[in-house]
Amino acid sequence: MCPYCGQFERAQATDLKALVDSGEARVVIHVMNFLDDSSSGTKYSTRAANALVTVALKEPDKALAFNTALYVDQPAEGSSGLTDAEIASRAVKAGVSQTVADSFASLSQLDRVTKSNDASFAAGIQSTPTIKINGTVFSRNLYTAGSLKAAVDKAAGK
Repeated sequence: MCPYCGQFERAQATDLKALVDSGEARVVIHVMNFLDDSSSGTKYSTRAANALVTVALKEPDKALAFNTALYVDQPAEGSSGLTDAEIASRAVKAGVSQTVADSFASLSQLDRVTKSNDASFAAGIQSTPTIKINGTVFSRNLYTAGSLKAAVDKAAGK
């Protein structure tokens, strides 16, 4: 639901996929659910994060595509977000099996989501998205396509 995360995803998704597919980069997503209070009581951030963690654990090769799918026509902060059925539908369209998508509503990864959120704040994360390349915060323009790939290439000595 974070508008800045959505803007980042829309600008960088193609490059992130290419970097991961080529083996040049490994993407680690630390899910956060701090915007639950901004989803009209539906706990959208928790439900979406739970779904992403579920996919990452059960079908990890589909996680990045599903993450991208969650940001297509992203629900606005302050809205109720997507329903469980809509989250599952986006997952299936991203290649996730129906069996895994059907498991989202059970919130089986709630504990992991909460721990990830709390650990991120404890580690000093003060804004989202926070992007690190080899442990160093990337502080350039997150919202311009190509900027992240250029930084990864530079870090790799290209």
